Amino acid sequence: MIKEFTPVFVFVIILGLAARISFDIPYTSINITGQTLALLLMASLTKPHTALLGILLYLILGLIGVPLFSEGNQGWEYFKGDSLGYFIGFVVATCFVSFSLAIANYKMSWIRLLNIHLVGTLIILVLGSVRLGLNYGWSSAMSSGFQPFLVGGLIKSVVSSLLAYWILKSKWSYISRLVSK
Repeated sequence: MIKEFTPVFVFVIILGLAARISFDIPYTSINITGQTLALLLMASLTKPHTALLGILLYLILGLIGVPLFSEGNQGWEYFKGDSLGYFIGFVVATCFVSFSLAIANYKMSWIRLLNIHLVGTLIILVLGSVRLGLNYGWSSAMSSGFQPFLVGGLIKSVVSSLLAYWILKSKWSYISRLVSK
């Protein structure tokens, strides 16, 4: 039982640690964090049910007060704020990336994996921007919640896809054995 939940807890821990890597962007209330990179990587390396449980547990723990979100934030007030759309995007992107790799039996070219990560990043940015657009208007949402994150999202997609590709190709890897079972 514990062995089955270990990847879920690893997913949550890595995502929580990556959320601590945070950079302020001028003129926006949203930060660039390591969360997207970690989320894309972990969704690529875990089975769909593990990835979904991992992202849901991460969000639930953050909601109930564990300081897992960006800059150690937590709780309902933070969750329902400007980041809500991005959190919803995390769930959708996790499912998209994880199911895409599972369907391909975790075997694909790096370019295909990069494309999956880019789509995952776009899912997060679009859903985050939709939430901001509903609150502040579409022009503001695009200028403060989408455009500032495009370059960082591209970089994180490249890095996460390279790491995932390398790990999935390495036969000795513990994580590679987890997804192959």
